[in-house]
Amino acid sequence: MTEQKKPIWRPSVIVAILLSWLGLAGLSDAFVEWKDWFEFGVMNHWRALKTWLLQWVPFKVPFWFVDYIVLSAVFNRSYLSADDYTPLKSIRKILEEADAESEEMTSATLFVAKALIAILFILFAILAWPFLLVNITVQNLCGKASPVHRSALKAFTVSVLTFIPILFVLTNEILPMMN
Repeated sequence: MTEQKKPIWRPSVIVAILLSWLGLAGLSDAFVEWKDWFEFGVMNHWRALKTWLLQWVPFKVPFWFVDYIVLSAVFNRSYLSADDYTPLKSIRKILEEADAESEEMTSATLFVAKALIAILFILFAILAWPFLLVNITVQNLCGKASPVHRSALKAFTVSVLTFIPILFVLTNEILPMMN
């Protein structure tokens, strides 16, 4: 016996297509509403906080620089807090070796060496974080990320998302009392 082919345009297929279109329309509508809430809610509060913070600085600081530094601090805090972070371990080892050889170095020279290493590491972390974020995001999407990278990306996401309620409290409750 030969199997009889079912027609392509069965009623269930037509209903499924119509429901998927409705679902897509609902998703795009929700996205537009979320975008409006984010733009007019979160971003207005963030701009107000930046304006308030930058009014105390005696020189002009571009808004984009504040955004970059804040995101850098959030990312680096979440990325560097991982115990297995190899470059941070290497720097700690260098500093411990410098302490061991401190008999030959004066305390001022040792302090300057440690401060220089710390400053260079902080500058590298501030400049490199966007590339590291893209790298660990791609690794996570491909399923090739190490546990350290997975936890760093999770910590970064949680930090950014938990900042939103703090931002609303700061701009709605605390800043009006300070002005």
